Amino acid sequence: MKSILTCLCALLCVVSTSAQIALTSSGYSNDFDSYIGTEATMPTGWTAVNTNFLGTSFGTDFVGGNYAYGTGGDYSLGGLRSEAQTNIGYTATFVNSTSKIITDLEISFDFEQWRYSNNSGITVSSSLGDVSNLGQPVVAAGGMNGMATIISKSVALSNLSLAPDATFTISFTWNDEIGTNNGFGIDNFTISSIILPIHLEKYGLSQVEDQLMLAWSTSYESNNAHFTVEHSLDGRNFQTIGRIESQKDRSGEKDYAFFHESPIRGINYYRLNQFDLDGTKTSFNILSAEYKGKGDRFLYPTATDGQIFLSGVEDGNMDIFDATGRKVVQLPYTRGRGLDVAEFEKGIYYVIIGSERFKFVKI
Repeated sequence: MKSILTCLCALLCVVSTSAQIALTSSGYSNDFDSYIGTEATMPTGWTAVNTNFLGTSFGTDFVGGNYAYGTGGDYSLGGLRSEAQTNIGYTATFVNSTSKIITDLEISFDFEQWRYSNNSGITVSSSLGDVSNLGQPVVAAGGMNGMATIISKSVALSNLSLAPDATFTISFTWNDEIGTNNGFGIDNFTISSIILPIHLEKYGLSQVEDQLMLAWSTSYESNNAHFTVEHSLDGRNFQTIGRIESQKDRSGEKDYAFFHESPIRGINYYRLNQFDLDGTKTSFNILSAEYKGKGDRFLYPTATDGQIFLSGVEDGNMDIFDATGRKVVQLPYTRGRGLDVAEFEKGIYYVIIGSERFKFVKI
C-alpha cells in the first residue's frame, strides 16, 4: 500500500494545476507581473511541470526550478533547467467562452533570456496545431547573469472551428543539457481571436427550372438576426435582392434557400451576408453560376460585322452595353427583326432585354 501511495504522489505532485482560462471575445493577455515565483501566485489556467518554486530572480541564481524573472514588480513566467531539475515548462489551458465558433487565433509573447551557458532554448506546442514558430530553438551560449535578450514571437492560426466550450492547450518546454544553467522567461502573453456568429455547413448555387437558387445550411448559430442576398453581373457591383430571417426557434442544423426569379442570361454573381442582433455584418464568399435562360432563347450570330437576331425572345425594350458596362444604345425590340451593328466599334457587347442577357462580338 505504501508503494502505491508513493507512486500516486509522484504522479500527482509532478504537475501544479489550476483552472481553465476563459477565452472571451476580447481575447486574453497576461503580463505575469502578479507572479512572484510561488505556487500560490501561479496565474489562473497555467500549469507548471516542475514543483520547485524558488521566488523571484534576476538571473543570478543557478538552482533549477520555477522563477519569476525580473525586478520591481515587472516579472515574467520563468524557469531554470539545471542539474537534477530537468523538467521545466508551463502549459496554459483555455476554454472558448465566446458562445461562438472561433475561426482564427493570433498568439504572441516575449521570450526573455535571463541566464544561459549553452546552445538551447524553448519549444512550443499546442493541441490546436503547429505553433513551432513560437519556439526559440537556439540561444547564443555565454555566461550572462541577468536579462540579456527579449525576442517577440507570434503565430497566426486560421481555418479553425473551435466550438463554444471547446478547450485547447499551449505548452512551453525548456530545452537544455543536463547540468547547465539556462534561464528563460515568458512575458506579455496575448491571444486575440476572430469569431463568427454562425458556422456554414453547406453553401452553394444552382439553377432550378427557370430560377437560380442560393442554398446554405448552418450547424451553429448565436445572436444571428438575419441574412441578405446580393446580386451582381460583374462580380464587383452588388445590389441586395433578398432578406431571410434567422430560424431562431430551431435547434441543430438549419437549412436556408433563396430563389432568384429573374436572373440574367449568362454569368450571375451572388454574395451572402449575415447580420448579428447588434447589426454586425459578416460576408461570405462570392458564388457564380451561368444562367442558361428559359427554353431555347439565343442570339445569332455571336460574331458579326452586320446584323444580330434574337430567337424566342418576347417584344420589349433592348439595352446594349459594351465590355466596360457603358450603355451604348436603348431601343424597342420586335420579334423577328434584326439589329444592325455595323457602326459599332469592334469589341464585346451585351444585349439585355427583360431578364435575358446575350453576348456578341463586333468584328
